[in-house]
Amino acid sequence: MTNKPTKAGDGPAVENHTQCCPASKWAAVVDDVGIPAPQRKVQVSVLKAQAGVPAGHTLFRDYSPKSDVALSDDEVVDLADGNVFYSRADCSAPPQGDCSGRPKLAWFVDDHHEVTLRPDQTGKALRELFQLSHGSCLLRDYESPVDEPLGSDAKIRFKDGPVLITRCEGHEGSVSVTIIVEGTPHEWSKRTITHEEVVKLEVPEYPQNPPFTYAVTYKCGPSNKPEGILAPGASVKVKEGMIFNVSETGQS
Repeated sequence: MTNKPTKAGDGPAVENHTQCCPASKWAAVVDDVGIPAPQRKVQVSVLKAQAGVPAGHTLFRDYSPKSDVALSDDEVVDLADGNVFYSRADCSAPPQGDCSGRPKLAWFVDDHHEVTLRPDQTGKALRELFQLSHGSCLLRDYESPVDEPLGSDAKIRFKDGPVLITRCEGHEGSVSVTIIVEGTPHEWSKRTITHEEVVKLEVPEYPQNPPFTYAVTYKCGPSNKPEGILAPGASVKVKEGMIFNVSETGQS
């Protein structure tokens, strides 16, 4: 089972889904306007150009309380250290700060942003911050078709990516994702999957009292536990592009 060939025509799709660590999307706020960023670490001149900051203006990272720091155009900033900035004409720039404050952090949901000081949030807190409807599912937006559903109890870290999106939930609050079992994509509409359900996807004739036992491992899973062993009787939250391996271990 671990070496099962893929079906004809499945090659490109499977290859895409095996990219289990796609980069998170990043964005910044400059002068109260949200702008997309090419990656987490970006040159100041790129931020200024994308935000339309005029020549002769200096960019500052915004802190609370005010202890803002001027940034040179050739400097590379890590947006995980704070992604809220403002510009001032060189002749009216404030005094140089000492970084003693807390950097302001902008979270994005569906291209709207809210500024906070907390780098660690829960799904519930962000849903309340953005006043999301009960009929929507919150996901972290990746630079790929693979987006991660985030439940109300999920611990969401700013440094893992502040750009989120929503989708309308299906019946019973489900969101359809594609998981890969032994190289074969399967659509899955539940938030979790059990050991037995994974085995049955690979072994459709898998009975209730099987003559053989199977080991199930996974990778590319949720951020709180991206890989592990799925024991008999146990379940795990699913994520778009999650990969499962099933191997026969012997007679039961």
